[in-house]
Amino acid sequence: MPLRRVEGDWRVKLKAVDFVGVFLALAGTAVLLLGLNWGGGEYAWDSAHVVATLVVGAAVSAGFVGWQWKGARVPLVPMHIFRSRIVNGACLTMFANGWNFLVQIYYIPAFYQLVFGYSTVKAGAMLLPITLLQTFSSTLSGLIVHWVGRYRECILVGWVIWAIGLGLFSTLDRSSGLGKQIGYGILTGVGVGNTLQPALIAVQAGVGRRDMAVVTSFRSFIRNLGGTLGLAVAGTIINNLLATSLTSLALTDPEKRSLLSSPHNYLSKLSTEDAEHVRSVLIPAYRHGFRVVFVVGAALAAAAFVVAGWLMPQVELRRVDDEELKEEGKLRIRGNGDEERAGKK
Repeated sequence: MPLRRVEGDWRVKLKAVDFVGVFLALAGTAVLLLGLNWGGGEYAWDSAHVVATLVVGAAVSAGFVGWQWKGARVPLVPMHIFRSRIVNGACLTMFANGWNFLVQIYYIPAFYQLVFGYSTVKAGAMLLPITLLQTFSSTLSGLIVHWVGRYRECILVGWVIWAIGLGLFSTLDRSSGLGKQIGYGILTGVGVGNTLQPALIAVQAGVGRRDMAVVTSFRSFIRNLGGTLGLAVAGTIINNLLATSLTSLALTDPEKRSLLSSPHNYLSKLSTEDAEHVRSVLIPAYRHGFRVVFVVGAALAAAAFVVAGWLMPQVELRRVDDEELKEEGKLRIRGNGDEERAGKK
């Protein structure tokens, strides 16, 4: 890649950095995610700790949006990028992508351990069909977009397959064979891969060159935000179902918190008979909780399919200045080569 000489005073460039926006973005996101991680875990959702952090985080995040809209001279996230339908569609679908991806990576091994009784190593190995097929399908879909010049079909097919895969995961029980477990993982991995690379190509094609870096980074931020929120909500769903089922065990509040935070450690301290009794209550509750989490993920994937079909139309991938920029790059490479040869002489 030919390098372009950087010009201008570094002091002027430093003053152009939106430090206020950086502070508001970091503060708002950190406080908001802290409340989401606390809720349903260390503190109840209606506790002062959770309510205060969520309110403050939301207020600071709203302040960040207002600052980017009216206050910043060179904003981190220019508001004009949201005039593009593709940018809005990519942000919404990448939120669902991050939610489902992190939730399945985190909870599928736990699902196999608690429902099927697999060891830690085997439960982790059951993620291989997802991760391997995700890598393969992401690469293949990127090549298909390059060859055909269209991304829309790959994205829509990916969301359909992902919704089917997660929906099938919700049907697994102890009687389900290894073939089903691997097959559903393959479907899920193919769905993940087809929604990643083509969506990146789409969002970059939907804006001008000067905004490509901004929309790419913001897309990744939204994806990470969706993943964090998804983990918090999934954990809350499972913990609430467990807490409801544990009422029959007559445990104290400290014992409930210890069991919910680390079931294996808690069960290891009990006698064999007591541990089996707790497991007889715990495993069905976990199974139900995992099923709900997978169904929610499938519903999100289906909703993302609708959003992608509505807000992510096909646009021309070639730009009018492509050839001009290619020629400019070739000339710069030749110029760099000539300068190096002149320096050696």
